Amino acid sequence: MKRLVPIMAASFLLACCAAPPEPAGPTVENAWIRLPALYGNPGAAYFTIRGGGEPVRLTGISTYAAPRVELHESRMEGTMAHMAPLREVAIGPGERVVFEPGGRHAMLFDITQETTISRQPTLVFRFANGGRVTVNAFVLAANDPPPRFVPPPTDGSPCVPRATRSAYEVTITNCGR
Repeated sequence: MKRLVPIMAASFLLACCAAPPEPAGPTVENAWIRLPALYGNPGAAYFTIRGGGEPVRLTGISTYAAPRVELHESRMEGTMAHMAPLREVAIGPGERVVFEPGGRHAMLFDITQETTISRQPTLVFRFANGGRVTVNAFVLAANDPPPRFVPPPTDGSPCVPRATRSAYEVTITNCGR
């Protein structure tokens, strides 16, 4: 019995120190929507996808905030900016794929009037393997600067996802949801 206690203690310490396991599937974080300047024009959604243990392909996004969502990519060719639709986006194991202004993004057509900066609509990400990931997105006005995401508090207090606006920046507390 005396020999068993040190072995059990060592096993417990090793288990506590081990790195957290990689998520089995992809995850989505830092999702936000920019409203159009004029109602009726498309808005855009931005986010970061992190690949899980297997390669996947993002094939689409749906949301109650807009009846039609298309994946697009903006790029410069010489002095001309071009935007083209994307049928799918490949995401490798552990890869970080960023959808951001001036690059990949999701166009939201016919955004509902209920989609306002006080709401956090749900985005449902669909993958070719049948997987789905659902996240809430913060909504920013057309004239808001791109948000700065900050980690949750480390003092043990509960994390409350929220956007704080000032004249020069929008700060979003990212609670990992």
